[in-house]
Amino acid sequence: SAAIMLKMIVSSSGVLIAALVHEAMSTREESHGLLLGVSRRRPQRIVLRDDDKDEKESEIIETRLLSYALAGSLREYGNLYEASGKVDKKKAHALVQLVVEVDPADGDICIVGLWTARHNISPTPSMRDVAAYNSLYAQLEGDQRLIILSITVDTHCQAHYRCVERSGRTLVHVPLAVRTLSHSSQKNYEAFEDPSSWHSKEEQRLGEEQPIDNGLILTFRNHRQALDGILSQIDAVNSEEIALGAEIAQLELELGQGVGTSQVVEEVQATVQDQQEKEEEPPPSYEDLASTTSVLH
Repeated sequence: SAAIMLKMIVSSSGVLIAALVHEAMSTREESHGLLLGVSRRRPQRIVLRDDDKDEKESEIIETRLLSYALAGSLREYGNLYEASGKVDKKKAHALVQLVVEVDPADGDICIVGLWTARHNISPTPSMRDVAAYNSLYAQLEGDQRLIILSITVDTHCQAHYRCVERSGRTLVHVPLAVRTLSHSSQKNYEAFEDPSSWHSKEEQRLGEEQPIDNGLILTFRNHRQALDGILSQIDAVNSEEIALGAEIAQLELELGQGVGTSQVVEEVQATVQDQQEKEEEPPPSYEDLASTTSVLH
């Protein structure tokens, strides 16, 4: 028995993805357009041996390189597709010719899919997106499948992440390799690996035994001990500061009470002194008494 499987891989540059996100964030309205690029197929044959028979499987790996993304709402050409989802074939080819005229070297470029950008909504394609997909697929020659790149712009994306992830389960997920400017496209094609194997290889790499540097461990321990000593000194200084603050507050309280007591003592002493002065005055003399008596007579 034999079976044929088709595996699709989508590759794009970070600049293109950033441009699409910028296009989506620069307007509050829905945006859509065409994805242009190059499609390459690489067949490979897989043979699964069994006790009774040999089962042969042919796997075709198709790589889509996203080179350009054109907005379908250009003023010169109008909307790419109508409200019903019907794509205007002339407008679609006119958009492709724009790229070819700018860069004649991209003569083999073709339409590889559609892109949509919406605000505060899940990335699930709408009924109009599906209609546009079917309309464009019927107009293109060949049996190549199209892709739909959905972009969701949401100011509360963290709160809506689960909703977006749940609604996206109904889609056929395609790996997207985002290349940087330092990578070559051809080298990226040749060295491309299935993203599903990245996690296992990373775990395997981390699980490998690495030589232990005892010098680094000793240095770390010394630094850690020094840090612990500094932290303990800081705690001791803080404790002393708190104790000194309490002592200062107590002294201020006692000093305030002492000032009030000294004032009362001074007043009492002044009163006693006045009383003593009155008691110590000498009695009047005999001559004074005689003169007083003669005056009275």
